[in-house]
Amino acid sequence: MDNWDDLRVLLALGRTGSIAQAARKLGVNQTTVTRRLEQCEARFGTRLFERVRGGVHPTDAGQDLMAHAERVEREVLAAQSRLSGLNQRAEGTVRLTSVPLLINHILVPALPALLSDHPNLNL
Repeated sequence: MDNWDDLRVLLALGRTGSIAQAARKLGVNQTTVTRRLEQCEARFGTRLFERVRGGVHPTDAGQDLMAHAERVEREVLAAQSRLSGLNQRAEGTVRLTSVPLLINHILVPALPALLSDHPNLNL
């Protein structure tokens, strides 16, 4: 599979069980979803979804491909999440003042995680 968009179509089909719902979820029309599914099935030479009255159900091959697509999706989402904040890191000097109760019971316990996530932050 060389196209992430094809995997997204297959995931939407498997998750919704419907060509119409998959199309709505992806923001495309039903013809596009059907055409992409047919192209994938032709490329692999196997049926990925069974068409049943009112919906679609993955075949064994479709379930295998969906499992692979879900792994790819997790990796893509992890990369997007990791990269999205790279240019928005907190850094610099911050001065905190508060009452002792808040400092001792809320701020101090939270500092290790904060400084771990933002090593360029100076308190």
